Amino acid sequence: AELPPNSIIATGLHFESFLALGIPYRQVYGYTSTTRYVGEPKAVAYFGDFTRDYCYLANANGIAHALFFDRSGPVRRVLVDEWAETLHRDEGVEFGEWHPFSGAVAVKALNNPRPFVGDKIIAGTLASMNDPLFLFGVHASLLSGKIAALAVDDRARAYALYRKALSFYRAAWALRVLMDATPMALRRHALRAFLGISR
Repeated sequence: AELPPNSIIATGLHFESFLALGIPYRQVYGYTSTTRYVGEPKAVAYFGDFTRDYCYLANANGIAHALFFDRSGPVRRVLVDEWAETLHRDEGVEFGEWHPFSGAVAVKALNNPRPFVGDKIIAGTLASMNDPLFLFGVHASLLSGKIAALAVDDRARAYALYRKALSFYRAAWALRVLMDATPMALRRHALRAFLGISR
């Protein structure tokens, strides 16, 4: 409340901002780790038996980062250890210490998307820039920063761009509700078909 009008608020997965701004959220749980790694930059997503969501590995500039997360409930550490062994075998990356985390994403409801709260501009995860289906968000958060900066001087134009960027939200949200109600074995086949994987 003490921030001046048109302040841009972008705070990632931290609960405090969602609570302070009254934004509905869905909780996510997981583990994260970083390590030194020399190799070509890459980003790899793992869908499968480890989690009902996915895990990913990304590296650049000599650092590798791994994230294991699930929105259905707290993650079992034994599954994280199994994935870490898979990363070591398949990708040649070895992680040491894993840190538990929990966070919030603004994909709880159909009416979650909003670029403004009162006279403040919100961006990134707070503004529902993660897609509700997979929670992919880095690319959209970068666009969100552009929209937020534009909103400082031209709210109408920023809002139009925001609506265009989130035109997929309702369909993705409905697909996620369907996905959550689908048994894991059936989801695996559907995901393989969606991603074009034959084996």
